[in-house]
Amino acid sequence: MPTGMRKYVVYRHLINGTETFDEFVSSISKIKLTYEVNENLQYGLNLGLKLTFDRNKASNLEERIMKETSDLSKYLAFLIVDAKDKGPGTSYKQILFNTTFLDAPSIVVSTDLDQFITDTEEALEKLNNLVQKVENEGAIYANGSRDVPVVLATNKRNSELRIIHELFHSLAIGSEKLKIPVKKPNTTPAYAEIGESTSGLYVINTAHSQYPTLTESVIKASQIANMKGFATDYYTAIKSSKLGRIVAGYVKSKENKFYTNKSEQEEFKSVERLIREETKELGKTDIRDSLFYTVKFGYAIDKIAQFYNYEDVMLVRSWMLESLRNFD
Repeated sequence: MPTGMRKYVVYRHLINGTETFDEFVSSISKIKLTYEVNENLQYGLNLGLKLTFDRNKASNLEERIMKETSDLSKYLAFLIVDAKDKGPGTSYKQILFNTTFLDAPSIVVSTDLDQFITDTEEALEKLNNLVQKVENEGAIYANGSRDVPVVLATNKRNSELRIIHELFHSLAIGSEKLKIPVKKPNTTPAYAEIGESTSGLYVINTAHSQYPTLTESVIKASQIANMKGFATDYYTAIKSSKLGRIVAGYVKSKENKFYTNKSEQEEFKSVERLIREETKELGKTDIRDSLFYTVKFGYAIDKIAQFYNYEDVMLVRSWMLESLRNFD
């Protein structure tokens, strides 16, 4: 592994209304505090921000957004402000596959601004430990596992359906690659046992010998599939596991925030649509077979059903299989 690695922690956030703008403003102190803690601990982490604001929905906030980002610039080594919401997958690629980081061997962290804690010594130490683990073990990818119970929807069952969906991805990768040996209380038991692959905090090693191959694979996948949504997160995790060593570690996190109110049934339909559509896009790529056979055979069903309702596991499985079978 090369020495003298540069290390970046890049926050990402979407502003599409007053609530998400207020969340950004309240997080500015977090970025500044993280900068100070990093300086004190001498971790050598460079901070960055990928901010998206939807001009169609937040045009009245544009001047205030630009002022806030301008005031932040002295704390940031990397800044992108995008006035068009092109989807979370686009932001993912703008951070983790950005040619800026090829100037020198780099380890790049992408983290959701409103979900992960970085502005205390304990939190930054845990994050830095994960970065160091990637470097020391020569990993290509790492997932920062959440140290609080995971909630992916406002309704309990809808949240569990999304978790079941992600657990199929973890099993396509292999629990032995994702499980964290030290058990931590107050986490989601299924993730602790099976492994969490896509939390919203990701680490990529641009110095890894297979990073160019991973980049080419993501580009090719984006040319044949719609990777503007969470398919990019899912694809990168699974593809990385085929190309090199991946690791995981707990990081300090908070429960997801939900900015829109939907009825239980409306949310159920949104969850079903997300699972079907993102799986369909993955089915167009070169990881299709790996995911298909994981979902199809019984081991994954039995494993996930230890934690969640069997009928719900089979329901998610049916959605995924129908989407993947379109490419038989």
